[in-house]
Amino acid sequence: RRSNNERRCRLGRMMRIRSSPSFSLDDDLRIKEDFKYDPEFELSVKRWVESVLEERMPDGVSLQSCLKDGVTLCKLVNKVKPGTIRRINQSTIAFLQRENLNAYVNACKSFGLHSSSLFDENDLYENKNFNLVLTNLYHLSHHLIKTMEFAGPQMNAPLPSPGLVTAIIGALPQSHTYSAEEQQEMTELCTWMNSHLATAKCQPVKDLTADLNTGVQLIKLIERLTGQSIGLYEPNPTLAWHSMSNLSLVLHYVNDLVSLPVGICVTDVYKGKPSAVLGLLRTIRDRLDIEYALSKMPKHERSAFLIKELITTEQVYVSKLFLVIETLMTPARLSRPAMLSRGEVDAVFGNWKDIAFKHEAFLDCLRGAFPFKKIATYLDTSILFKLLDGLMSWIKPVYTTYILNYDASIPFCASLRKSNQRFDSLVARFEEAQAMDLYSFLILPVQRVPRYLLLVRELTRCTPQAEQLRACVAKFDAILHTVNERKRALDNTRKVRAIEASIHGTFASIGNQCYLREGFLGILGADEEDETRSYFFLFSDRLMLTRHIPNVSPCKDFKFDAVFWLKDADEVTDEMENEEAGAEDEGEGEDATESAASTSTTAPSDVAAVAVTDYLPDAAAGSEPPEHETEGDERACMFGIIMKDFVLGLVAESEQSKLEWMEDLSSAIQKLKGK
Repeated sequence: RRSNNERRCRLGRMMRIRSSPSFSLDDDLRIKEDFKYDPEFELSVKRWVESVLEERMPDGVSLQSCLKDGVTLCKLVNKVKPGTIRRINQSTIAFLQRENLNAYVNACKSFGLHSSSLFDENDLYENKNFNLVLTNLYHLSHHLIKTMEFAGPQMNAPLPSPGLVTAIIGALPQSHTYSAEEQQEMTELCTWMNSHLATAKCQPVKDLTADLNTGVQLIKLIERLTGQSIGLYEPNPTLAWHSMSNLSLVLHYVNDLVSLPVGICVTDVYKGKPSAVLGLLRTIRDRLDIEYALSKMPKHERSAFLIKELITTEQVYVSKLFLVIETLMTPARLSRPAMLSRGEVDAVFGNWKDIAFKHEAFLDCLRGAFPFKKIATYLDTSILFKLLDGLMSWIKPVYTTYILNYDASIPFCASLRKSNQRFDSLVARFEEAQAMDLYSFLILPVQRVPRYLLLVRELTRCTPQAEQLRACVAKFDAILHTVNERKRALDNTRKVRAIEASIHGTFASIGNQCYLREGFLGILGADEEDETRSYFFLFSDRLMLTRHIPNVSPCKDFKFDAVFWLKDADEVTDEMENEEAGAEDEGEGEDATESAASTSTTAPSDVAAVAVTDYLPDAAAGSEPPEHETEGDERACMFGIIMKDFVLGLVAESEQSKLEWMEDLSSAIQKLKGK
């Protein structure tokens, strides 16, 4: 084994960053904007627009929907300076509405508004970043007062602080006051939640408004109740961004499954707002915890309740399947000329119709066997078994086909909406009418199978002579395992694509490699004058080094630096030598640097042989080192990857983090070697 002194470096500044668990890059950006969103600020903007125009916007309609066609914005400009926009399109055609938005933005430019205060039409029309629209109107209101002597109403609301996104979780929780009813419900929900967390071997919660802001325990709770992974998330959040990502994942998953009450947003749950936390937990308990619902009723009524629940949820599911067919798929094909070709419809919706018709037939059989108003307290399990057995005869191949198409359908649909204005308008009207985006409908089949398993499992517990139903549970378990395996593969694919999209530079495609972990690590050998932070992505075949440079290019926060191929790695070690030894062998380290540059493994350009710094900086940029950290602590966090021609020395944030990185790296290296 080569000496560790072949690579020696200075400990770089470190902090952790998000572990984006979102389904796609668009979702990743949406999560960030969800967290910045301030409903009170939006209300202030809305009131200002209404006061300038001297007219009220429709009640029950979001501000984004009111502004989307550009008419209101154009009227606002003409109210400030008559005749600025000569023609305002009143049409519902997408490209004419986009013309209105472009006319408004150009008017803002003519008023002298700075380019940083403008927005792109898609930020509003496609709701990509509505916060930019709100910010634009805020700056416009102040710009008019300062430079154009506008005598109209002023907007007095302050601009939301951007510091919220980078705030450290330690600043929470905020203090809240509770009513007696809220306090009692908090206690009941806390007891209920802890009973499930104990089963999942997760830390209990003590204060619901303070302990749930990371999102981890909520994710554990939902996975315990549904028996399904809800996606990739950050298990050890240290920054607000981690928590924001986790909470957004929770809220979107629950809303897709059972629909959340209006008014629950990521920011309110993160801050521990009682109404938001109570509303979320109440929804999870009442809609996802079947055991809880059964505990509130006599035993002889439970079987009937579960059959009714099976029929009710099947009715809702089938109605949503046919809603998509009737309002999207059929118009897209039968309009003249057709919006989409048959191949394009199949690429977006897969075998959706096949799923819909098969479930419609299954629902008819359920209704025939168990008339809803006449469901007896004693059920003939043989009839139910036959129905479920028939369901299982086709559900696995049909759903596997859909899931295989689902991952590719998301980016394809997004591409179609950009290139096909008629289809984009059709989807936009559908989403506005349903108050849910199309992707929330497309994921419904993926979420349906776990619901069957939960219902049938509970039926076996409260139905006499349920041997046949127990056989159904075993079969559903096997089907769910297949679905979950495929879903994990899809989660990995989405994660990899999101990472690729967030990195600026030219690098080898990651392809279908498995994502393992990511995070900041100090590099032994980093140029001390380089203020950028080293951020690593670990995949099954490579360790990718990037530099964290926020907004290095649009939608990209990382700049590619180097890749270390794990096939060229021998092993992972934590036997890093001390500072004095490193200083003595500085020349040897420099020779190793030159040797590494000529190998097939790409090494970072700034690696040099220098001594270790005296302390490990805190997570927040520019902060002083914690008093408890010592040089020994730093060395305890060091480890190295022994490559063919050099040793890559790294420093983790903690000993636990080091052990996790070493375990994942060692496992990946051994798998590549076939051991």
